[in-house]
Amino acid sequence: MRRERKRMKSRIYVREYGGSPDDPVLRERAGDLPLQLPDGWTEGIRWKKSRQRILAWLLLGQAIEERFGYSFAQLDIRRGGEGKPYSAAHPEIYFNISHCDTAYACIVGTAPVGIDVERKFSPKDGLVRKVCHPEEFARLERMGQEARTGQFRYLWSLKEAFVKMDGRGLGYGMDRVNFAPFLPVQTELGKPVRRNLGEAEFVICDHENYTLAACEMQDGAGRE
Repeated sequence: MRRERKRMKSRIYVREYGGSPDDPVLRERAGDLPLQLPDGWTEGIRWKKSRQRILAWLLLGQAIEERFGYSFAQLDIRRGGEGKPYSAAHPEIYFNISHCDTAYACIVGTAPVGIDVERKFSPKDGLVRKVCHPEEFARLERMGQEARTGQFRYLWSLKEAFVKMDGRGLGYGMDRVNFAPFLPVQTELGKPVRRNLGEAEFVICDHENYTLAACEMQDGAGRE
């Protein structure tokens, strides 16, 4: 019997950058967040990346408080063996964040989740070969250059979201994850597309300034 699929229960939040890049309030609030920042994080290019992370974590804090009514302090956030943050006090709450040069995002829910937001970029052939499963690469090879670039962006975000949800991280090998059944992904700017693969549900969204993908493990499912 085919199991009925449920609509994704998790909530996705995404924002584009605004305000002053040198906002001193962000520097002050960083100390209250459960994130690790490198030495010299307030200087030069390190501040740009740190600012992205701070904003993403602040968005996550707002999302968790809105959805579940908890603060970071109440969650007791720790990191697993592969570095993925989790709530020791409320393990029933799942979350993930992502950020890039154009936007930052998070996803919160009650099942394992992952999210990736990426600026629009043009991949080199070597990266496409390295990241793609052979079936994905074969499908991309039959497309024109413009379509191939757009479809690879979807694949990249899908793969990142999946390995982050799964907890294995990028070290698992993005070429081992096969999204060929999704190709070609048909999208309209600003309108999310929903797909299912295995025990996970995915949302893909194309925006003028970024590509976003998020995923949620179906209830009762777990990784092998």
